[in-house]
Amino acid sequence: MHRVDRRAEWAALAGLVLQVVFFAVLLVLFRSNGSAATLAESWHFLAGVGIWFLIFVEVYLHRLSVQQRNEAEELERERLRRIGGSASVFSGLPEGEPLSMEKRLAWTKKWFVPIASLGIAGVLGYLAFRLLPYWVPMAWMQDATETGVRNEQLTMVVLAVITLPCFLVSRYVLGLSRVPGLRVVRAGANYIMGNAIACFVLLVVMAFAYFGAGNAERVLAVAIPAVMAVLGLEILLNLLLNVYRPRIPGEEYQPVYESRFLGLFSEPEGVMRSIAHTIDYQFGFKVSETWFYQLLQQAVVPLVLFGAVMLYLLSCFVIVRPGYQTVVLQFGRIDRVLEEGLYLKWPWPIERTPEFYPVKEVQTIWIGYTGESTWKGEEDKPILWTVKHVTGEEFQLLVASERILEVARERTASQPAESQADAEGSLAPVNILAGALVVNYQIKGGEAGLMEYVENYAEPGQALEAIAYRQWTQYMASVDPMEVMTTGRAAASVALRDAIQKEADGRQLGLKVLQIAVLGLHPSTEIADAYEAAINARHERKATVWRAVGDENAILPRAAAMADEVLSEASADRYGRVIVEQAAAARFNEQLKGYQAAPEVFYLRHYLDVLASATEDVRKFVVTLKDPGKVLLIVDEQEKLPPGLLGLGEEILNERNQ
Repeated sequence: MHRVDRRAEWAALAGLVLQVVFFAVLLVLFRSNGSAATLAESWHFLAGVGIWFLIFVEVYLHRLSVQQRNEAEELERERLRRIGGSASVFSGLPEGEPLSMEKRLAWTKKWFVPIASLGIAGVLGYLAFRLLPYWVPMAWMQDATETGVRNEQLTMVVLAVITLPCFLVSRYVLGLSRVPGLRVVRAGANYIMGNAIACFVLLVVMAFAYFGAGNAERVLAVAIPAVMAVLGLEILLNLLLNVYRPRIPGEEYQPVYESRFLGLFSEPEGVMRSIAHTIDYQFGFKVSETWFYQLLQQAVVPLVLFGAVMLYLLSCFVIVRPGYQTVVLQFGRIDRVLEEGLYLKWPWPIERTPEFYPVKEVQTIWIGYTGESTWKGEEDKPILWTVKHVTGEEFQLLVASERILEVARERTASQPAESQADAEGSLAPVNILAGALVVNYQIKGGEAGLMEYVENYAEPGQALEAIAYRQWTQYMASVDPMEVMTTGRAAASVALRDAIQKEADGRQLGLKVLQIAVLGLHPSTEIADAYEAAINARHERKATVWRAVGDENAILPRAAAMADEVLSEASADRYGRVIVEQAAAARFNEQLKGYQAAPEVFYLRHYLDVLASATEDVRKFVVTLKDPGKVLLIVDEQEKLPPGLLGLGEEILNERNQ
């Protein structure tokens, strides 16, 4: 008669309930502390539900098969007593066909357990894939990696409460697995021991986070999914090896979902025994009894311990490469700065050097656009304003116009110094430019500079980039756009370098700005046409002004000459009139003298002068007659042809004369 033990079933149910309850507790705890490692461990607990379920199914079927075997043996003994045969307590069924529950148990181990184990491996792999922050993390994990850890004390208390029952259940189930026929429960003991170890490490990590060393929590948030992935791969490897391993009659059954890796931690006193048993199980014979394995078993522990000690002592040495410096953290606090060379320090975790900083390396920041530049490496080729220079977006800079600068100077010149800032601020810039700003910088060397770089900012390079953007924006709002795009770039580079360095020193970034280069300043491609139109209008205005100046230079001298000419003519006319009038007055005096001397002669002479002037262009005929009154004058008003006209006048005259 075989013993019927139900403790394994109750242990499997207890383990299953603990996995579900602690999953829910850690999930609620994650909503309180925001720890990515807590979230990963909660899903680690949930993945163990499948293992405990398979254990319960197997131990339940095993108990039923034992009960059926006992009942069958009891019936066989009763039958033997009735027929008068031997019916001792130790007599059983003869060798033959297995019972129905034994067949069901065998079918479960052959088909159901491997298929379910494959599903468990898939779940472990999928959860590891979604929990690792570098691939496709779930939304909760992505949010947790972007925020810090909080409520560390509450988390440590809850983790301590979870770790203890997990450890106790693991030890109890591990002892229960030594009972013949209950070897299968060791898989659950190994898995929940892994949960207990993970919770204990998470508790220690939370203690570090409470004292300001939060990087360990992020490392653990990656380590837990990595272990889950390893467990999934181990199950797949066990399935593959189980197909090809040799079968030995009477060997102890070992489920494929049992982790040998976790078994090293759940039963550390039997590490070598576990390894030997695993090797014997896979090869089908006693490999652990060979002389080579016995020698290796005796020497491996001292060698591993010696290697571990030597590896640990290597943390006492620090080698700083040329051009680098580092800081030594003592219990998480900065203790000293080490320059290039070989140094000794206390071993980890008392002192550690988390990072080496390239203090002599020139680093570069390109700001002003997103994406990649399309003109890098083609600086010798002409770049048009209307062509987009980058694959992403360009940073828009507001630049004051020339007219606004003139008005600002006029206002600030006539106002006191304290109100000049308000006067300048009341004028809004109207021009928009885009371009690139190249910032070359390096980490300040020495103890003071490196301490500033390490202590004050988590990302000093990003802080310097923000300062460069701000100073660039402020500077461009106070300069002429045409000047800064042409002849003023060198002055702009110097001014920006000084302004950025001044603010970086004020904020204690620990960075030294070496050089600033202003590249590719141009109007935005969206307004390039309007900008060119404005430039053309400005040049046309200047051309119009210069044409007006030319007209002025041409018209004003001509007008002055004409004025001089009129004045000269007026002066000459005035002089002529005066002389003529004087001559007329003198003539009148002389005529008066002549009139007084001979009035009749004077009258006749003037009469004849008037008659002569009046008949100057009139044809006159002088007729000498004694009695002019008796003469009849016939006036032919028809004009005669002049002699020789058409060759007829001369002939007519000749005929008349004949």
